[in-house]
Amino acid sequence: MKSKMRLLFRIPIAIFIALLILSIGAIYELYPNLEKIQDGLEGNQEIIIR
Repeated sequence: MKSKMRLLFRIPIAIFIALLILSIGAIYELYPNLEKIQDGLEGNQEIIIR
């Protein structure tokens, strides 16, 4: 019974770690584009303010 509880506790942790790794990878993929995206957002804000 305790071993089942331990397994159930480990699965969400494993999923969380996997998602964390994937999100870090996605951030690194997008990093060159982040500056462009920020420039685009700033441009949009200026348009909205006007």
